[in-house]
Amino acid sequence: MRAGSVAPVATIDLVVSADDQQSGLNGIRIAATYVVDTNPVPAYIMNISFGACEADRTQADVQFWDTLFSQGAAEGISTFVASGDSGAAGCDADFQPPPQNQIASPNYICSSSYSTCVGGTEFADTSNPSQYWSQSYSGNLESALSYIPEGGWNEPLNGQGAIQVASSGGGFSSYIPTPSWQVGTGVPGTQGRYTPDLAFSSSAHDGYFGCLAASGGAHPGDCVVRNGGFYFEYFFGTSAAAPDMAGITALLNQKFQSPQGELNQRLYYLAANPALKVFHDVTVDTSGVSGCVVTTPSMCNNSTPSPTGLTGGLSGYLVTPGFDEVTGLGSIDVSNLLANWYAGFPATTSVVTFSVNPAFQGEPATFTATVTTAGTNPPTGKVTFFNAYYSFPFGAIGTAFLNTVNGAQVATFTTSTLPVGSYLITAFYSGDANNADSTSPSLTQNIIPPTFTWAAQGSTSGSVLSGQSATYNFIATPTGLSTFALSVSFSCTPIATITCTFNPAQIAADSGSTPVQLSITTTGPNPPVASKIRRKADSRSPWLPLALPLTAIVTVGFARRRMSKRSAIAGMFACLALLGLLVACGGGGGGNSVPPPAILVTVSPGVPASLFPNDAADNWPLQTAQFTATVSNTNNTAVTWAVVPPNLGTIDANGLYTAPTVAAGLPTSVAITATSVADPTKFGQATETLNAATIPTPIGQPYTIYVYAFEGNTTNNIPVTLAVE
Repeated sequence: MRAGSVAPVATIDLVVSADDQQSGLNGIRIAATYVVDTNPVPAYIMNISFGACEADRTQADVQFWDTLFSQGAAEGISTFVASGDSGAAGCDADFQPPPQNQIASPNYICSSSYSTCVGGTEFADTSNPSQYWSQSYSGNLESALSYIPEGGWNEPLNGQGAIQVASSGGGFSSYIPTPSWQVGTGVPGTQGRYTPDLAFSSSAHDGYFGCLAASGGAHPGDCVVRNGGFYFEYFFGTSAAAPDMAGITALLNQKFQSPQGELNQRLYYLAANPALKVFHDVTVDTSGVSGCVVTTPSMCNNSTPSPTGLTGGLSGYLVTPGFDEVTGLGSIDVSNLLANWYAGFPATTSVVTFSVNPAFQGEPATFTATVTTAGTNPPTGKVTFFNAYYSFPFGAIGTAFLNTVNGAQVATFTTSTLPVGSYLITAFYSGDANNADSTSPSLTQNIIPPTFTWAAQGSTSGSVLSGQSATYNFIATPTGLSTFALSVSFSCTPIATITCTFNPAQIAADSGSTPVQLSITTTGPNPPVASKIRRKADSRSPWLPLALPLTAIVTVGFARRRMSKRSAIAGMFACLALLGLLVACGGGGGGNSVPPPAILVTVSPGVPASLFPNDAADNWPLQTAQFTATVSNTNNTAVTWAVVPPNLGTIDANGLYTAPTVAAGLPTSVAITATSVADPTKFGQATETLNAATIPTPIGQPYTIYVYAFEGNTTNNIPVTLAVE
């Protein structure tokens, strides 16, 4: 949270790992190793707010971190480690009562000379708070009136007045020697690697406000407003101070457009030049402590109390002018740090030139930066080209590294992706170990739209039946350049039921003049021109099932002419007997009679299941579908057919449905209903899909379709006409 609030546009990644019980490696080592060993580097700034006292670790433990951080620095990774919250007694449990026996020991992860160790300060504002804090809200989310003097962080009493260990960690390493760069006012000598290197506010008195969605509990610190109020996290300690420096380094990386790697050498150089005002030095005077002694814990030291009182604990280190083992070099003035990062280095001069101006959109444009130095070492490193219409580092266009070309240090960057517009191209050289940074004067680069012609080859009018296609031919020719700088794409005026297909689908960049064929396809029942029109299905009523009873009757009639009188009488008796049987079967009234089952009508789907509308005037193939009704539980299987709604086609007595005439606004389906003649309250229904068809155009009023060609910001179009029947 802290790093993100310092550098709002930085990307924050949380790398976590469980302990590996098999190898004995803890999760912190595994996570840090992942950051350093992963290729490409996942992040160029690593913050570790963990630690343990060096006295409880071996030289191999300390060497592990020193080696890992050394490798990270070589990759450009800047590493920051919290100095710890137990003062000089690094083995004590922080924010707990002190033990009887205490020893001086720093955080062993901080001991590496390739990490920047961050300690804690505390605002010395209690004597006159109104001098430093606004008494009213100004509306700009700021309350500090100016820089607030600082002392070393040391809070030997908790909020209830009980004795505790809570102070900025610091001391010297027994395993890592004093680095050659760790010199200057206040550095004690050469006992070992001294920590911390710098410090930021870590006191509960100056705690940080934060929103943490995962905090949970009865009072979740997620800052979500509930019932007019909300809860927030309040945190402090050097674990909050170390991310401050991580965020500041993100600002450095953003400004200079390159990772800074290990910062310590540069920080100690800047501290040796107090006129640059990069550091707020923490001293006894700035702490506000009168009668400061190292034997009593206060804001002028990182001593610890004893189990029984403020005195008798471990004597730590005093805050002193320059470096001290409580706050290091002090806290940082971020603005001055960014402005003076390369102060004292030989000045450089950067100049930018263009290969072509103006350039067509999509045309490669090369920017060249030449960097010279007032020193003896040729400039090396990276140049960032950016649009000065935006504040650096925003508006960056690209980067390139310096190379020696004909004795000059030159970086070139080529791009063809700039949109149409005007750009103030500026080259920023980020400096190196021997040369300061520099920014070139800005030059205006204009990117103009590409130009090309889009012409018809042949007729621009066509005539088809719905369902058929018409073909048109065009040619696209670049005019601003010999080839197209960008790919050329195509489209047509969008019309329902009409589609456009281009061949080729697009013209690739770097192509020359290219012919393009367009096929405009309509939708309807008519087959393609090259196909034969199929004969429509015979729509006559089915005759065979109805003919069979008629045949039987005629046969009986003919037979009667040849039957004898006796046979006729016998036949009559047989008929009477049958009639008596039928009467007997239906005449048993009363008692436990069962009502007949209800009549059931079902309608099978139409064949085919979907149709286009009809257009007899243009001789479209007739669109019909056959439906079949099944009536159960009655001898009378006759039905009456209907179309719902009735104006969407017709259906005859045999269930042959004819689609409606083509028109705008036809629905996508129609209901076909069969109603029982025996019981008009019983009916069945099926749905027929109506496919949308391209509506024929009136004579002399064809569709007008615009055919577009696009290259970047440039658009050309040609209208074509299409008569549809």
